[in-house]
Amino acid sequence: MKKLFFFSALLFLAFHACRNNQSSAENASIVSQRDTANFTRIQWLDTLIDFGTIKMGDSIQVKFQCTNIGTKPLFLTGVRASCGCTIPSYTESAILPGENGIVTASFNSNKSHPGDIYKTVYVTSNTPGGDNYVLTFTGKIVQPVQ
Repeated sequence: MKKLFFFSALLFLAFHACRNNQSSAENASIVSQRDTANFTRIQWLDTLIDFGTIKMGDSIQVKFQCTNIGTKPLFLTGVRASCGCTIPSYTESAILPGENGIVTASFNSNKSHPGDIYKTVYVTSNTPGGDNYVLTFTGKIVQPVQ
């Protein structure tokens, strides 16, 4: 019995010691992902952007804008790209009701080949059902003129 109590106390301390290294914003984001009372609603301005035509070797950035249309702070988490040639960044702080957030996808065409492209960024947020939003950008890569 003493061993069980000691082990439980040790686990409790280790768990709380690790959690204390997180910022309050990170803690709020984690809680909001699990607690349905903290779910909110999101509206995307665009989920599909066509950037047009770029030359092979060029880099571009596309920006997806969202609005928190709910009543609780919105947290964007789990933002990831479908490939290594796209690097996402996003609003990491809480997006208050009525405010906007941004997901930016930086695409480098050095690792691609000429032709049409179709790239995606996946976003998880504290919305009902643990929704994963798919943001897509398309365009065309052409060979530079020699």
